[in-house]
Amino acid sequence: MNGLKELWKKLGQSKTYREEFAESILKRSFPFQVRAIRKKRGWSQAELAQQANVTQGVISRAENPDYGNLTFSTVARIAAGFDMAFIGKFVPFSELTKFSKEMDEDEFSAIPTFEEENRLMEAVNLATPPLSERSNVIDIKSAQKELSQGRKQPEGIQLAGNADRQMARGNNL
Repeated sequence: MNGLKELWKKLGQSKTYREEFAESILKRSFPFQVRAIRKKRGWSQAELAQQANVTQGVISRAENPDYGNLTFSTVARIAAGFDMAFIGKFVPFSELTKFSKEMDEDEFSAIPTFEEENRLMEAVNLATPPLSERSNVIDIKSAQKELSQGRKQPEGIQLAGNADRQMARGNNL
């Protein structure tokens, strides 16, 4: 039996196990992401702290998977320090297990800042209308691939991430 099937079996045997598993992923994933993005940029904890307008100690605790007591305000400040957004959302356990198995430093360190994303959007001549006007939505990775291959995106296509794809499908977030 593969790891995912074994994990699913354990999740099915106990609500307590599910609660502890979800909490452990939450406590591990944010520190993992912060550390991966910070290292990819070559920043020290002090440099990130300066960008986020927090102390170096706050960054140290944010990168500690055993700490687990960050406020939403602190999370938002750290995201702002990276010039990114952070989304916390409720998901089914199938999505959580997939996320836990696929957590990869490269994935998180490749998230562009707003300015990087904006330059990419300008490079492929795309404007981003308000969410309610989005109908033809593609993933930012697809646009990066198209741009790297020297192709232009068709007019009327907007770059977007997961939330925008959900909105385009009519799902409320």
